Amino acid sequence: MNAHDLQKIVEAYSLTCLSYEKAFNKQLLDLFISDLSGYSAQQIAGALQAHRTDPDRGRFFPKVADVVYQITLQNKKPETTPELEWFKVLKAAANGRKPITSNQTTLAALQMVGGCNAVGYAEQSNIERLKRSFMDAYKAIEQASANDLPQELENISALIAQKTGVQIRD
Repeated sequence: MNAHDLQKIVEAYSLTCLSYEKAFNKQLLDLFISDLSGYSAQQIAGALQAHRTDPDRGRFFPKVADVVYQITLQNKKPETTPELEWFKVLKAAANGRKPITSNQTTLAALQMVGGCNAVGYAEQSNIERLKRSFMDAYKAIEQASANDLPQELENISALIAQKTGVQIRD
């Protein structure tokens, strides 16, 4: 670990001490650094910040296990399925709005079935057909390469960025 990494951890630890109104404890910091040596400074600093804002686990000063928990949580990719995304769409459309999601596949599939209004104003007899269309569109988008995506999608740049990890400028 280089000096810059150490400085980043010390700053994150100091902010955590300040946040919990705890005195800075060099021995505890050394223990953190030793026990968390398998993680990057960025992961440790991010986990300390995440712990401070965690409404459940963040009520008390973090222990090493709390930091590991937050790192593990950050590394988990949120699990989603087309069915779960459909229910988000259905719930939002019933309330007359777009689903609040960063999942660009969901937004693209929704656009491909006609958008929120098409779902929100659909008669009950058409909901099952819309659901199947959404599921098919969702799966097709997931399986398509970035080059094979329909270019007319409103969120095409964000969708390509989600698929490739490369941000495209419009």
